[in-house]
Amino acid sequence: MQSTESGFSERVYLAAAQERFTAASLALTAQTPDYVVASYLAGVAVECLLHAYRSRLGADDTRRHDLRA
Repeated sequence: MQSTESGFSERVYLAAAQERFTAASLALTAQTPDYVVASYLAGVAVECLLHAYRSRLGADDTRRHDLRA
């Protein structure tokens, strides 16, 4: 398992993707569904998955993204 330039491993990105997917699902299943928030969170989840994949390949470049923020 490799770490990216930001210090995050593919497992961290995978966990972040799962958290965002869960949050998106909750936004959709709320009493008043928030489709905009769900769509945004799903997009962030996909971005995290792509970072995890690139990290696995050793090609991740995340200097512009601060996952902690």
